[in-house]
Amino acid sequence: MSVFKKYRWLILIFAWAGALCLTYMNYMTIQKIVSQRSEIESIRLDQEFWHRNSANISRVMNLQKSLYQEIESLKLAQVSLIDKLGSLMSSSGVSDIKIEPDNKISEESRTTIQISFNGELMLGWMF
Repeated sequence: MSVFKKYRWLILIFAWAGALCLTYMNYMTIQKIVSQRSEIESIRLDQEFWHRNSANISRVMNLQKSLYQEIESLKLAQVSLIDKLGSLMSSSGVSDIKIEPDNKISEESRTTIQISFNGELMLGWMF
């Protein structure tokens, strides 16, 4: 009994330390579960959004594809664009069409084309 009285504070400290460790482990487990639930809810909402808007998203993706033209070379793209603009402008009644591409083509994916014309501007084909 005297041994118990001598080390009772030490036993009490270990008991409280054990209780605090268990409380901390419980808190960490709860935080992990809350984090996982939040992630699962976020994934569920994302899937629901994709499911509800799949038709709209595919329409936008198809529109984006239609606005982009794959080309092999920039000069070939200039010739194609000049041809398409020329036929569009002549069918719209615009006269004196002058399309001047920039001949200083670098390795970039952009070039400059200046378009000038005389005639009435028909907004139906512009925007």
